[in-house]
Amino acid sequence: DRVLGKGFAFGDGSALEGKYWRSVITTGGKEEAFSARGYNKYPLEQILQPFELTAALCQMHWMEPLVLYWSRNVSDIERYEHAELYRRWLSNPLDEWEALHQGGQHGDNQ
Repeated sequence: DRVLGKGFAFGDGSALEGKYWRSVITTGGKEEAFSARGYNKYPLEQILQPFELTAALCQMHWMEPLVLYWSRNVSDIERYEHAELYRRWLSNPLDEWEALHQGGQHGDNQ
């Protein structure tokens, strides 16, 4: 993908430096499926590591993903709560980041 290409996103270029990366994910499996003993063999955090490393390479701030596991089978209430979390995050995406990093440097990729 050219957006992540050397000379634009990293290397001589730094177009993505300081921006925020957050993945919003729904899964077809339960959270337990994303574990060493589960169907997918790895926790979701481990599956997402290449994306986290890409964010670090581009000097972006990595934010914890917003995940709804087993999305087709959760209750309407759970689905609504997840949608509400997503809506609140979209309306103020940096509130959570600032709350987690109060008074700290925003230069880390945590």
